[in-house]
Amino acid sequence: TMSDYDSAEDEEDDDWAEPLIVLGGPQGRTEYVLFRKPSALPTGWSRGSDGGSDGGSPYELTYKMTKDCALVRGVLEANGFRPTTGPDYNLLWTGAAVTPAVLSRLGAYQKVNRFPQMHEITRKDRLCRNLFRMREIHGARHFDFIPSTYVLPAEYDLLVAEHQRTKDAVWIAKPCASSCGRGITIGAQLHHLPLDEPC
Repeated sequence: TMSDYDSAEDEEDDDWAEPLIVLGGPQGRTEYVLFRKPSALPTGWSRGSDGGSDGGSPYELTYKMTKDCALVRGVLEANGFRPTTGPDYNLLWTGAAVTPAVLSRLGAYQKVNRFPQMHEITRKDRLCRNLFRMREIHGARHFDFIPSTYVLPAEYDLLVAEHQRTKDAVWIAKPCASSCGRGITIGAQLHHLPLDEPC
């Protein structure tokens, strides 16, 4: 259920444009940042400390980008984040792998859009192998959402056998290291699949 948290002192927030810190969670001590003013907070949640006494914002949300992404920049700035070039950012947005040195210097308030070995889940061939390994460890019933999947050209013979068993199947071929729909091929026959492009 939701409880009304607007009060007379909150009426001045009608022009509210800053993110709001609220306290919630099981103990009521976890800080959450809300970017849009809600009409009510969940029961048991409360407004966080207003912080500084200078009348300004008690916090400043900043981001640093090593590779510009207009969409991400626009979303961040529309939600109160400001760009910075210094080391005291809240969010680091990068298009490359993050070094262990950068990760070791991150503070508790800092987040980054990358993590070590993330190619193990972002490359389709590695994701497939890792899901199958987890299925072997934890049982097929926990991974019944995975369709028949083959990494080509290494598993071509397995694909041919499955194709013979399921004649009416439609196959989707995805490049293992591409994104945004680039290179996807759909076909009912194996000759539609680009077998000459190994991962």
